[in-house]
Amino acid sequence: SFVKSGADIDLIKLSNLYESKPDPNLKWGKKEIENFSNLENFMITIDGFTAYEKNQALERNIMFANKKKEIIDTLNKNFKELKLLLRENFTNKKLSKNIQYQLNKVNGFLSKEDKKFDIEVGNRIVKESSKFISKIKEELIVVKEIDNDLKVKKIELETILRNNFGNKKGNTASILIKSLKDANNLDEKKYLKNKIEIFLNSTKPNDEKKTSSLNNNKKFPSPKLEKEIKINKNKIFKKNTNEFKDKTTKKLGNMNIIIYEGNAEILLEYTLWFNEIVITKWLKEDPFKKTSKTTSLSGQCIGKVIVKNIGNQGIYFHGSHDQSLRPVYDDVTIQRYYYYMMLENDRVYRKNDFFEARVWPLMNAKSVKISKDINVEKKLNNLEKELEYECNTKNIKKMAFRKDGPKVTLEDGKVIDKHFWNHTRIVLVHKNPKLRVNSMKSD
Repeated sequence: SFVKSGADIDLIKLSNLYESKPDPNLKWGKKEIENFSNLENFMITIDGFTAYEKNQALERNIMFANKKKEIIDTLNKNFKELKLLLRENFTNKKLSKNIQYQLNKVNGFLSKEDKKFDIEVGNRIVKESSKFISKIKEELIVVKEIDNDLKVKKIELETILRNNFGNKKGNTASILIKSLKDANNLDEKKYLKNKIEIFLNSTKPNDEKKTSSLNNNKKFPSPKLEKEIKINKNKIFKKNTNEFKDKTTKKLGNMNIIIYEGNAEILLEYTLWFNEIVITKWLKEDPFKKTSKTTSLSGQCIGKVIVKNIGNQGIYFHGSHDQSLRPVYDDVTIQRYYYYMMLENDRVYRKNDFFEARVWPLMNAKSVKISKDINVEKKLNNLEKELEYECNTKNIKKMAFRKDGPKVTLEDGKVIDKHFWNHTRIVLVHKNPKLRVNSMKSD
C-alpha cells in the first residue's frame, strides 16, 4: 500500500531487497536476519514510511480493540443467558451439566481478558456458546409444547383407565400414565408421545384412526408395511388436495386455495388445514370444600400439514422441526406462529414423497382470566367463536413467515437455507374443525 501511494522510492533496489525477504513462517538464520535488516534499513530512509507504519499500527490496534470489545460484550451476554438457563433447568441433571460446561468455558476466557487476548480463541467460544444457547432455547420450546400435549393426552388416558379399569386397555393406559412421570428428557418425551398417540389411535373407531400414526416412528417399517403406508397416505393426499388438477389459478376447487407461491423454482408443496379447536378450562381446587372453580380458559387451533416433494430431485431436511408459518388475518390482534415436526427428517424425500405432521401454535391462541363476577359459560362461548374464526382457513388472507424455514439439501448438493420459502407453494384446505373442551388442574 505504501509503495502504491506514489512515494519517492528506488523501485529497482526495493525489488531486489524484497525478493530476498525471509519467510516469516520459517526459522531464520544469520543470512535471513541480515536480509530483513537490509530491507528495514532501506525503508526507514524513505520519507513518510515511519509515519505510515505508525499509522498502520494504530489502525491495527483500533481494529483489535474493537474486535476484543465485541467478543467480550457477546460473551458477557452469553454468560448471563447461560446462568439464567442453568437456574431455570437446575433439576435437569443432564442439561444443567452441559450448561455448566459452557459457563465454565466462557467464564474461563473472560477471566483472562486482561492477559494476552487471543481473538481466534474468543471467536470460537462466542460461536460455540451462541450456537449452544440457540439450540437449548429451541429444544425448550419443543419440550414445553410436548409437555402441554402430554398433559392433554394424560386426561384422555385417565378417561380410558376409568372406563376400562381391570382389562387390558385399562392396564396399558395405567402403564403409560406412570411412564409420564419417568420421562425426563426430550428424547424420552418424544418417544412416549409417539407411543401414547399410537395407543390412543388404536382405541378409536376405524374411520377415525389416523393413518399417519404408523409413520410417527423414527425407525423405518418393513418394505411391505412402508408400501402400504405410502399407498394410504397418497390416497389421503389426493382426497385433501383435490389432486391439484388446476395448477394455474388460485382456486383448486371449492375447498382449496393457493395462499402463497415462491418466486423461485417450486420444490415443495405444503397443504395446511385446521381440524380441531381445543379449549382448556384451568381449575383450582379447594382441598377443604372438595370443590373446584375455573380460574382461566385457554384455546388453540390444531391442524395438519402435508409436505410433498414436487421437484425433480431428492430433498433432505436437516432439522426435526420448524416454527415459521404465520397466517395473516384481517384481525390484526391475531399474531400466531405455527409449529410442526418433520417426523422423518433422517430420510431423503424423492419426487412425490411426502410427510404428514401435526401443526399447533407456539403459544396458546387465546387466554381468558376468570374472576368471581364473570359467567364462565358466556366466556367459553365467546372464546369458542373467536377460535372458530381463527381456525377457519377461509379467513386467512395471506401467509407470512417468522423465520427462513427449515434448511434442506438437494440431491445435486445445493443447500437451501435462508430463502427456503421462495421454493414452496402453500395450499390451504378448508375444513370444519371439531371442538374439544378439556379440564386441567392449575398449579
